[in-house]
Amino acid sequence: ADSGGDDAVADYFGLGKGSAKLYCRRVIEALRSLKKEYLAWPNDQARSEMKQRIKVQYGFQNCVGIIDGTLIFLQHRPRRY
Repeated sequence: ADSGGDDAVADYFGLGKGSAKLYCRRVIEALRSLKKEYLAWPNDQARSEMKQRIKVQYGFQNCVGIIDGTLIFLQHRPRRY
């Protein structure tokens, strides 16, 4: 995360900026260590099927995926919105 992001995390959680930077770095490294096990880019056929399904359901063209808070729980909205 850049220092602006770290500052926002520090302010939000009431942490020192150095601690926030360290924790953000640890989370990023943890996610990177799990990517081969849990993250995969869909093949051509799967992408084509996803794009078609999303276009029909939501009207978004050439969209491969959506995060809306139903599959990944978004507990808090960002402060600035």
